[in-house]
Formats: sequence, structure tokens, C-alpha cells
Amino acid sequence: MVLTGVAAVLFGRRLANPILALADAARSVERLELDRFPALTNSPVREVSLANQAFERMARGLRLSATYLPRALVARLTARQGGLPVSENRGLTVMFCDLEGYTSYSRGRPASEAAAYLNDLLARVGPAIEASGGTIDKYLGDGLMAFWGAPEPNADHARAACLGALAVAAEVEAFNRERQACGSFACRMRIGLHTGTVMVGNVGFAGRIDYTAIGEAVNVAARLEQFGKQAPKSAEITIVVSAACAGAAGDGFRHEPLDGKPADVAAEGVLPLTLLVGRST
Repeated sequence: MVLTGVAAVLFGRRLANPILALADAARSVERLELDRFPALTNSPVREVSLANQAFERMARGLRLSATYLPRALVARLTARQGGLPVSENRGLTVMFCDLEGYTSYSRGRPASEAAAYLNDLLARVGPAIEASGGTIDKYLGDGLMAFWGAPEPNADHARAACLGALAVAAEVEAFNRERQACGSFACRMRIGLHTGTVMVGNVGFAGRIDYTAIGEAVNVAARLEQFGKQAPKSAEITIVVSAACAGAAGDGFRHEPLDGKPADVAAEGVLPLTLLVGRST
């Protein structure tokens, strides 16, 4: 009788432990901690093993989704009850950045080498943007578009964007030091920042939807990045900031004046332009 009881307890543990591990893994997925839960072990019960295998396939799919989509957006959609979030007008700060000289660098080089260079740089730039609360909207060849203030609201989005741009500058400078130390190609980068009201939300159709921002403020940020070509080449990264962004960001930043403005850009909220060069003490 005692042996039967001991056997029942041991079997119960063998049955319960995989189920408890599956429950822990499910809670990790709920928090989007997709790389932190251990591999699920097989269970003596066939149905539990099948459930573990199905769960791990689902987790791999979510990892891919979180790679191709902004993680903050994935988290918000996971927690949301009901359908997709509706599009809305919202004040955001938009960033465009572009890598100078990359086209010349990549010309004649193997695609794998050119892609590795770009990916190594973006492996620094991307986390700097996300750590400051930015959402990377899309990659544009050797550049990208990002914004602050969505999907999670942030009343200080302009300040966060300026901090993010300076963090990107620090990463580019560190990247260049490493490249120069081994005699490799260093880079220059331009950034445009503008604050304004945009339409942010879903664009597309049921089979393929992008979460993005659209509006004149987006266009202005892109033109400011291009206008950075005319700025003095005194640093490895040029950050052109509109008056609206600089004003909303508040104190704590060092700016230098930048004359002129891009063509076809209204002056309201844009002029005077400045170069963001650092934090003020």
C-alpha cells in the first residue's frame, strides 16, 4: 500500500512538472519574454508532449513577429481586447536618418560584406532608438524612419527623441572608432527631427497592415534630414532639429543655429532650424 502511494506521488510529480513548466512559459510569452523560458521537456503523457511542441512552435512564430514588428506594438496588441487599434491624429516627434557614403562604399563589394556593415551599424542604432522610447517604423535602404509618442503615449516625446538622437550619435561615433582602429570605412549620418500632428495607426488591407505615421510632419522630418547635407561637416553625425521639436524638448540641450530651410517647407513650426550638438550642463 505504501509503495503504491509513493508510486502515485512520483507519477503525479512527473505529470505535474511539465504542466507547471508550460504554465510558466505561457506567462513569459504573455510578457513577451520570448527568449527567456527554458526548453519544454517531454512528458510521459502524450497529450502534454504534443501541447509542449505546439507551444514552442507558437513561440517561434511570435519571436519572428516581434523581430519584424515594433516590440511595443506587439505588446500592446497582445494585451488589447478586441480588434486592431484605430488610426488617430496624435502629436509625435518623427526622425529620419540616412547614412552618407554607403552607396559608394557598397559599390563593387560583395552583397554579404555590404549588408554586414549596415547590419553592424543598425545593431547599435536600433537599440539606442528603442531604449529612448522610440518606435522604428521602417528601414529605408541605408536609413530609417522612427517616431516617439506612439504606440505608447508620451507627453515628452520631443525630449525623448532628442535624447534618442544623441544616443544614436554616440553609437555612430563608437562604431567609427572601432572601424578606424582596424583601418576600415567609417561613416557619417544625417538625422532630421520634427514635432507635429500626424495620423498614426493602421495602413493597408486585411492581408498586410503596417502600423505607421502619415502626414506633413513626417514629410518635414524627411526634408530636414536631406537639408542636413548643407550643414557644416564638423561632426560625424548631423542632427537637424525644427523649431517645434527644439521648443517642445525644452531645456537641457545644446543647439547651434542653421541658416536656411528646405524647399517646399512652410516656415510655421519649422524655423529657425538648429543643429542638436549635445546636452547642456
